[in-house]
Amino acid sequence: VVRKVWSRAEKLGYGRWFQNRETPATIDDNLFVSELGGVPSVNIVDYRMNVIPMGYWPFHHTHADNMDVIDRSTLEAVGKTVLSIVYSE
Repeated sequence: VVRKVWSRAEKLGYGRWFQNRETPATIDDNLFVSELGGVPSVNIVDYRMNVIPMGYWPFHHTHADNMDVIDRSTLEAVGKTVLSIVYSE
């Protein structure tokens, strides 16, 4: 799933947002769906290990994680990439 999403993002011109690099594994709420439930999925998160401590913005998974802190260009890149895949399959 990850290869498919990242490849489509590159074709759509959104490669800047979908960088192909390894990051440390994260165990969070997605574990239950993807690993334990066996549902193929991808977790698209603005992760910046070299910029932010722990790689996540301070508002990640908090009540402050809302539309006021989400960059519109990032939302466009992710939204159009995912919709492109959904509508083509």
